[in-house]
Amino acid sequence: MYNVKIIRYINTVEIETINSAIRTAIDKEDNTEKKLLKLLSNEKTNTRIIVQDKERSIKTSIYRTKKSIFQYVRANSWRYFVTFTFNLSVVDSTNYDLVLKKFKYFINNHLQGMQYILIPERGHNPQDGKIGKIHFHGLFVDLPENDLFFTGHYDKKHRKIFQLRSFSKLGFSNITVISDTRKASSYIVKYISKDLGIEDNKKKYWCSRNLNKGAVERLLLRDNEIEEILKQYGTATRITNSQTKYNTYTYYQFDIN
Repeated sequence: MYNVKIIRYINTVEIETINSAIRTAIDKEDNTEKKLLKLLSNEKTNTRIIVQDKERSIKTSIYRTKKSIFQYVRANSWRYFVTFTFNLSVVDSTNYDLVLKKFKYFINNHLQGMQYILIPERGHNPQDGKIGKIHFHGLFVDLPENDLFFTGHYDKKHRKIFQLRSFSKLGFSNITVISDTRKASSYIVKYISKDLGIEDNKKKYWCSRNLNKGAVERLLLRDNEIEEILKQYGTATRITNSQTKYNTYTYYQFDIN
């Protein structure tokens, strides 16, 4: 069991305190069979629980997705911020499955071995009601240098804008070098709080397998021990609370050098 979870990233530490201690997977094994028998014993109750569980499952899935993105973003040192936009005359970018097929082929053939996290977004215009086009925003630790070229343009912060030659057959890439990985990470974290317009049953992000996800430590502590740990990290830069039907969570974020 644990009531404190500590996640250590490159520039930050997140401490999550939990009002009622959470059992681990091993703790829960003993009750699994009893719960299944109870559910199967009443068909009407079963139906109601299934509906409730589906709604809860969707909310939990969204939370876990955002949490995973947050962990990957905070735990790696990024060099490039990238946006991929598809040429509608080449790829029907309103079709999610088609875009995904083309994009995965591009990644596997041209960016193999690179470290990245990519988030799809469906643009939309509320006035015309048309289906929006899919594009991708992402962070990269590295990119093939021989594939990059300077466009001759600069962004609003006077940073050079690059593109990938290999992506030009599918559309357009907009690439800038990150000067502050912490700020870039914060931007992406804020960005994922938006409604990205991606259907519930579709994958919300892609990342390479070679990324870090932060070092996680779970502890079962008394109140005074929790206070001591919080004091060790000084003043929290952010404190948030969340509550579920069964528990209350407090999140502390600390910046570290």
